[in-house]
Amino acid sequence: MRRLPLPLLAVLLTTAVAPLWGDPIPAPPTAAINALSGLDFVPARSDLVRLLDGNVPSLIALANDDAGSDPGIRLRAYHALRQFLGDTEAMTGLRAAVARYRTARSGTELLYLVAAIDSLGEIGDASDLATLVPLLQATESRDLRAAVARALGSLGVRARVSDGCAALRTRTDPNVEPVPMVRSAANRALNRLATLCQ
Repeated sequence: MRRLPLPLLAVLLTTAVAPLWGDPIPAPPTAAINALSGLDFVPARSDLVRLLDGNVPSLIALANDDAGSDPGIRLRAYHALRQFLGDTEAMTGLRAAVARYRTARSGTELLYLVAAIDSLGEIGDASDLATLVPLLQATESRDLRAAVARALGSLGVRARVSDGCAALRTRTDPNVEPVPMVRSAANRALNRLATLCQ
């Protein structure tokens, strides 16, 4: 019996069982994957919609694909999702990524978590504060704390909520937060939230 390579097997299994959960999610077209291949480049939303035929779930599937996808493409897919403000599928996909990687403190999984948090900060809503605020206490990763501070600033302004203000203020104190990068991110977030954090 001939053995199938694991990535191919994963695709076949996903395609075979996807109808159990609803319509199968089509694989992203090669053109969409190629568009996400540029270093430090994310295509515009209009280009992504065209390349994916409007199928945001395939972009989410690419971001969350553990079956051998290039980590750089996955990161850019997470970053691309920030362009889908108001899209509940994009928010749900980012929330799933944050939940999945919330304990990551180093390596590629931390990069995925930071990318998902950055994007969720751009398109999420007030319900995401309960997930994000506790991550400001992640003493093992300054990158994670800085990403959460940025996200709270963006999310708070858009959702018109001040729930993250006290946690952000704590992160501006050098006795609590020793890392200047995190203090700076917290200060920028508080500046964005100035009228809400009084």
